[in-house]
Amino acid sequence: VMKNKIKILFLSIFMLFAFFSLSKSQLPQCPDGTSPYFKVFQINGCDYEVQICVTCDPSTTNVALLSVFGFTKLNLLCNQTWTPNQIKDEIWNQILEDSNLKALLDEMCDGDDPTPPCDHPSQVYYVNRYDYICWEKWNRNGRISYYPCFDANVFCTTIYKVCRDSQGFLVKTLHYGPETIGDVETICPSDIVPPDPPLNEESDCWNLKTLCWPY
Repeated sequence: VMKNKIKILFLSIFMLFAFFSLSKSQLPQCPDGTSPYFKVFQINGCDYEVQICVTCDPSTTNVALLSVFGFTKLNLLCNQTWTPNQIKDEIWNQILEDSNLKALLDEMCDGDDPTPPCDHPSQVYYVNRYDYICWEKWNRNGRISYYPCFDANVFCTTIYKVCRDSQGFLVKTLHYGPETIGDVETICPSDIVPPDPPLNEESDCWNLKTLCWPY
């Protein structure tokens, strides 16, 4: 019953992540109701600026919703041998690492990491990994960025219950999911990565691997 309540809670604010506004002259921005958080991660030897969209209001919901909303390789000359699937997976791995997640929650949740101690089971905090499935490449002035496809509202949602042990380390327990929301076969059935688009254009939409794979 509790898992269903938490699922309904997350789905009720799903629309925050479902739509974002943009024009062809600007890069995608986080959806209304969410806040941007930028972090540079080193992925297989290359630095990437990652845009994370966050909804964090522990005072009312005791949840944080996180979504990778874009990533861009900073050094054009850095040779990346990993696939976009591997890059995005590693971005999520690093986001959910103890120190990185604590820093994100510290900054976005009123200056204080809200995760409770594990020896107080009555206190709960949930982190929802909202993972876009449909992606496209953007070529802006010769720099390739990856963003979710506009209005392609297909997600993989995974909910973790989190707390801090007696040493202060983060403990994550799978609470719900992974579950696909949306119709991948209709929105972005292809898993073939398209070539880089021409200057100042976008590529076709394709799907990237998530925890819901296969869908």
